[in-house]
Amino acid sequence: MKAWFDVKAFYAALDKKKKEKGLSWRAVAKDCGVHISALSRMAQGGKPSVDNLAALLIWLDRPMRSFIWQMQTKQISAESRLRKGQHEPEN
Repeated sequence: MKAWFDVKAFYAALDKKKKEKGLSWRAVAKDCGVHISALSRMAQGGKPSVDNLAALLIWLDRPMRSFIWQMQTKQISAESRLRKGQHEPEN
């Protein structure tokens, strides 16, 4: 079974919360204890380190499984779920 982390959906969730709170990316980085360059890398599609991922997930108050996908017959992207306001993978 193949699984992957949806960086685009994760970054979109970060961006949404950042906007809701009226914060800059620098403020998000400071709140989470991550370097601003980690957020810049993610903006370009780079994956966060495990430590940065943990800190950002805590800030988001979202479970990691919200952004993990595995190959299935019926596949719905995390990004489309996010647009629908869903936070958990569909079965």
